[in-house]
Amino acid sequence: MIIIIFNALSSFSQEVLFPDDFTNKEIKNLNQLNLSFKNYSFDDLNFNKDLKDLAFFNAKRKQNKVWAYVFSTAGTMLLASGLAIDSDKDLHGFKALMYISSAAYYGISIPFFVGNIKNKKQMKKKLIFVEDKLNTLK
Repeated sequence: MIIIIFNALSSFSQEVLFPDDFTNKEIKNLNQLNLSFKNYSFDDLNFNKDLKDLAFFNAKRKQNKVWAYVFSTAGTMLLASGLAIDSDKDLHGFKALMYISSAAYYGISIPFFVGNIKNKKQMKKKLIFVEDKLNTLK
């Protein structure tokens, strides 16, 4: 009797079972995009590759965004500390070091912001294709 109940619960479950070639990170990134996989059986290898690409672009976009904000925050903190140094004392070299370091951190953050934008555009293109394919399966 218990086995029948568990089988019934699993058959009415809303969770989609991904194939074994999808990693947990890929599944997590795909689930964050709120795609409906209820009617998709994961038989199409080309579409599975598109799903993996979509998960990659989403993960890379998030990673670039985090690093961009980390480096720009560090640059802002260095700039603020450089401005806060009292220039009446003999700390001009230290103040210049703060400004140069701040500029370097801002410069380092630029490629991460660009990478975030690039991956976001690629993800949107792929997402449109994937949503269309999933909508035709409904």
